[in-house]
Formats: sequence, C-alpha cells, structure tokens
Amino acid sequence: MKSIKRVLSIVLMLCIAATLLAACGKTEQKDTGDQGNVTPGGDTNTGEKIVVKYWYPWGGDSETWDLWRVSEFEKKYPQYKFECTYVPEGAGISNGKLAAAVNSGDVPDLVVIDRPTEAYAYATQGGFEQLDDVLDKVGFEWDKINQALLPLMKYDGKTYLIPQNTDTTVLFYRTDLFAEAGLDPNNPPKTMAELDEYAKILTKKDASGNVTQYGFIPWLDAGLDPQTWSWMFGANVYDVNTNKVSLNTPEMIANFKWQMGYAELYDPAAIKSAASSFGEAFSANHAFMTGKVAMTAMGNWFCNAIRIYAPDLEYNIAPLPAPEGGRYGGCALNSNVCAVPRGAKQAEGAVLFALFCQEPYIMDDNNKQWRSLGIYPDRINELTLMKEGDKFLPTIVDITFNENSGMWALTSAATFMNDKLRSGLEECIYNKADPATVLAQIEKEVQAAIDASA
Repeated sequence: MKSIKRVLSIVLMLCIAATLLAACGKTEQKDTGDQGNVTPGGDTNTGEKIVVKYWYPWGGDSETWDLWRVSEFEKKYPQYKFECTYVPEGAGISNGKLAAAVNSGDVPDLVVIDRPTEAYAYATQGGFEQLDDVLDKVGFEWDKINQALLPLMKYDGKTYLIPQNTDTTVLFYRTDLFAEAGLDPNNPPKTMAELDEYAKILTKKDASGNVTQYGFIPWLDAGLDPQTWSWMFGANVYDVNTNKVSLNTPEMIANFKWQMGYAELYDPAAIKSAASSFGEAFSANHAFMTGKVAMTAMGNWFCNAIRIYAPDLEYNIAPLPAPEGGRYGGCALNSNVCAVPRGAKQAEGAVLFALFCQEPYIMDDNNKQWRSLGIYPDRINELTLMKEGDKFLPTIVDITFNENSGMWALTSAATFMNDKLRSGLEECIYNKADPATVLAQIEKEVQAAIDASA
C-alpha cells in the first residue's frame, strides 16, 4: 500500500471494528500458504477474544484494503479481535494524538505509520515498546529480510519498528506528451541537465504567456519531501556514529540552487496559485492526469491512482534523474511501519499481525494494487505481476535493490529537520534567499535539537 499516500485531514470518531469489517471485508477466505515460523499467541481455551486496538492512517481504498487484511488475520488467528480506528496524520504521530493516548494510558496496541522517519524519531524519544523479545518468540528470521531496512527497524541496538513494505520514488512521465513534443518516449531523462532540457521542451504557454502545461516542477508531489532530491544529489546529511548533521554541504547547496532554477523558468507564485486546481494524488484532477504537468516525482503507489482515475493514460516510469556524482538508479526508500506504543497490552498480537502482513497472498494483493514490495526479497519473483510481465514492476524492483538506494537520515530530529528543510527551500524559491546561508542556519538548529534529545 502506499508508504507515502497522503491522508485527508479529517478527524473521525472511533470506528467499531465489527461494523467496518462487515462493510469492507468482502474478500473470501484464501489459502495462506506457508506461515513460516510465526506462532499463534494468546489463550485459545477460554473462548474470550484477545482485543488488539489498532490505529491506521489512511481512508478510502487503502482503508478498505487494510480492513480486509485485518479480517484475514482474524480468520487465521480467531482468538484475536481487532478494534480498528482511522487516525489521520500518520496514525496520530504528527498531530499529537498518539502521544496524548500514551500519556493518558488509553493506548492502542498497534499503529501503522506511513511516515517512517517521523516514526523513527518518535522511537528515539521512548514512544514505542522494544520488540526484540516478541520477535524472538515468534521466530523472526532477520537474515531473510531486505537488509536496507535494518537501520529503520533499530535504535540504540533495539528493535522498535517493523516495516510492512518498501516503496520507491520514481519519475512518472507522459509518453503521449513526450511524443507530441518530439521527445523519445523510450528515452526518459537520466541527468539533471536532461531533465531541465526536457522540462523546457514540454512547457507550454498561451498567447498571454501563462503556463498551460508545466514540463516539470521539482517541489511538486514527492519532490516536496526533502529526502527526494537531497538523496539524488548524493547528500549524506547525518552521521549516526558521531550524531552530527551536515546540511550546509556542496550537495545540498547544489540541490537548492537547482530547484531555484525552476523559479526562474516559471513564476513560483503562479505555481502556488495553480496548485489549488491540481487535485490530490487520488483524484481525477491530479495535474499529471490532466496534462498540466508532463513529468513528476511520485511513489510507485501512484500507478494505482492512475489505474483508478485515468486508466487510459499513456505514461511510463523511470528512475529519478541525478547529477554527476549523485545516486542515479536508486532513491531514498520509503515504508509503512508497524509499532507498539509504550504501555500497550497486546504486543504479541500486534507483532503477529505485522508479520502476517507478509503472507505471500497478502503481499501479492498489496503489490497488485500499489506495486509495493514486501520485506522478503526471495518472494518477489512469485508475485503475480512479475509472472505476468507487468510494465512497471521491474523498474521498481531494480530501484529498490539498487546500491544507490537506502534509508534517509534516521535521527531523533528527523521530523524537525524535514520541516526546516521545506521552509528553507521555500525561502530560497520565493524570496531568493542564499542557500548556503539558509542551510547553515538549519544545520545549527537541527544539531541543537539532536544534542538536546541525546
């Protein structure tokens, strides 16, 4: 499912799990295949259900799918009963709801968070239970998972997060608009110079000089996330061994200056005004689907949005471009992560569900919808879309396991740093601030935050 699928900022009342599952869990029982070493937990002799309070961050199709897999888990482990609650903003991690629940003692047993760096920062602050004992109990096999995910799972030698999947950020480009502009649809840009050239060719203006089609906007969609382009420029912004952050670097300065170049190509204020009509990722009005933007950086899950809202769209995907010395072929990996909040009462049931989500038929259905990959590389070739020769999945697999892919800076100040980098970039784009000066100040503030939390 989409790691970085953006949830609506709507506050809903608590959902009664039975009602939700009756409405949404319509999938029939399937053969679960090999469960591996996972063992059921709880007491099956009393006849009483073990209640697991579960918070998840998404609505719409993602919610429907998530509640289906909950119902599948309950069939496999009938001693458990999930109470499922939709909690926006990363299952409450970004708006204080999770912290408030932990402090009140009325804490969920399991949360799934679609913002891994924020989840990691929360783990460093003592917000989650360590899971090593439970993982040992159920026989978790560390050597079989995608090793690139290990840094995300552990803090200070202990395990707090269980990734559900790996998601990549790729370049989506309209092959029909490429052909219309005289560009080869089979030759997407690989370097920043090529990307800039293509963007100019794909840009259209009306008689009054107003842009009617943007070739590319770096800070649109996933490009708004600081890790997207910082990673491609080769920046190493945090050293876990020294606990030091490095933001005022040649790579980061080049990244900011490159994005500022698009503020010269386009009027950024006009982009901000036009963005109100662009539409969300999961809507027919998204700028890529309507042709207002010819290329954009997005997660692999965007393929599902296009399938739903623009099934006849002519497009393809490619690795994100990178400058010389950058990380072409890879990306900053993303993931939805499971965690057990501090004070939870049913850690074993929560962990069992997190591992159940890797069941082959569950991940296969996940992949068919979102093109997300599970955490076990040896199961990828068994995916239905791989066997059917899906157009997009091989590119996603190649990027996921590219040597230039990895986890973005995992630090106690990750959320604070990302917010500061977004606002700093806006200062450069809209007010033409000096990138080196802006980055030096952010570096100072972020390092102070890291030191304060040590």
